Amino acid sequence: MPSPLGHALGGIAAGVAVGRSSGPAGSSGRARIAVFAVLGAAADLDLLFGTHSTYSHSIGAVGAIAVLAAVFLMRQPGRWTLVAALAAAYASHLALDWFNTDYASPVGIMALWPFSTAHYHAGFAIFPPVSRDFGAAWFLPTNAWAATFEILVLGPLALLAVRRRT
Repeated sequence: MPSPLGHALGGIAAGVAVGRSSGPAGSSGRARIAVFAVLGAAADLDLLFGTHSTYSHSIGAVGAIAVLAAVFLMRQPGRWTLVAALAAAYASHLALDWFNTDYASPVGIMALWPFSTAHYHAGFAIFPPVSRDFGAAWFLPTNAWAATFEILVLGPLALLAVRRRT
């Protein structure tokens, strides 16, 4: 799975690209970019509950984010574009994890929940693995390489989306 940094960059790229016509580019635009980054990484909060790559890594979770955003933004002008942008930022997590290196069983993500509890994976990896074994000698070099790769691949996409928005 990509690191939180990679997921944040993916969330920014997806959220800004989808919602680029919504809202000003000033301070509220920066706040939205921050929200997109948080949503891009949020699915991995399931690590705290021992349910990684299950419900929070699914189209059901993307739908829940969209519904919550629609309710929360009920009176906001242009809310549907922003709702779509927020859902896209969250969904970017699923897309990035689809193309990851996964060694934990079951391999993949429960992408189609609530319609299926099967785990799905692309079968090939674009992103290098991220170690969660804090005591291992390879923790720092492995994660440094993964973060560097993510910055090189996802950083320009996020930057391009933000630049095109302004």
